[in-house]
This record gives sequence, C-alpha cells and structure tokens, in this order.
Amino acid sequence: MSGTDQYVIGSPVFSKAGISLENGKKFVIEAVNNSKKNVYIQSATLNGAPYTKHYITHGDITAGGKLVLQMGPEPNTSRGLAESDKPFSLTKATGF
Repeated sequence: MSGTDQYVIGSPVFSKAGISLENGKKFVIEAVNNSKKNVYIQSATLNGAPYTKHYITHGDITAGGKLVLQMGPEPNTSRGLAESDKPFSLTKATGF
C-alpha cells in the first residue's frame, strides 16, 4: 500500500503559524477572524489565489508561501464541492 502527499485541512486552533523549511523557504498558515465561535472555514487562498481544496499537498508546503483561511461562525456549504477538492480516501479508492 502506498501513501499520499495530502494533509487534510481542519479547523485551526491558532491565528497564525509558520514553518521554516530546510530548503530556506517558509510556509505560513493564517486563520483570519479565528475564535471559539468562528471555527468554520469560509474561504481560503494559497499564495493569493483562491483555494477550494480541503487538503494541501506536501509539495505546496515545501514550495513555501502562505495559506490564508477566512474563518466564520457557520459552515460554508458551497465551498470545496468538486471531486478534485476532496482529499484521497482509501475507502473510496478500494470500494469499501
């Protein structure tokens, strides 16, 4: 069985976090308006471009950059609906 390079994005418990990478680049995640009430991702951008996926790849992180999550009090039920927005699922891939 092989792995995947995807990291599923959940509700952050921080407003800003950064990773200093071995290649000298930095990757920053910022959760704008994050609070105990604003736990749902309303929208996201990766390096300034709209980002609808519910995961980020290892390559996205090691390339450096910034993931910005706009947080709110209710789920955005119209975000990330395309098949390509969904992370890999072993049960979906194997038919279980």
